[in-house]
Amino acid sequence: KAFSEAGLYAQKWHQNDFKIATDDILKSQERQLLMAEVEVTSGSGKNREYIFSGLLFKFDTRKAYKGETYITCGEREMFASPVGTKINLNTKISKASLEWNDFEKLLNVRTTDQIEAREILSPDFMEILYSWWQSHKKAARLSFKGTHAYLTLPSNDLFEPSAWSTIEE
Repeated sequence: KAFSEAGLYAQKWHQNDFKIATDDILKSQERQLLMAEVEVTSGSGKNREYIFSGLLFKFDTRKAYKGETYITCGEREMFASPVGTKINLNTKISKASLEWNDFEKLLNVRTTDQIEAREILSPDFMEILYSWWQSHKKAARLSFKGTHAYLTLPSNDLFEPSAWSTIEE
């Protein structure tokens, strides 16, 4: 459910066609945080396509967002109409105006509320995201909607010992 709520993957995949498999799931009721290892595919057999494999985070921000804001690195085509979103049909998602050209070249930000997107993406937060994406080069995605922030980090075998250390350690 959280994967679909996040609205971070393109319309070409229809939500009902998703096959979502989870492995490890950590959930905190006190802090209202969800973290899950997720693999998402669409189709079957020769038509099977991997959509996402990695970690999904859902954070309660304790702030109600009026609009929806999506951040990705370079996947511009996904914003025709994100899957799972419940956007008012009279509201359009548009490119956010952030006034930092290098940030906007590296990261793609789309929003239904320009003012709110600029509030979310304060200069300090933009610097953190910019630095992280430059050093990691991962296709992470973020969204802010309702009272939640969602983050997907692609990776394989995240909780296997080899992901954290060598055999000698």
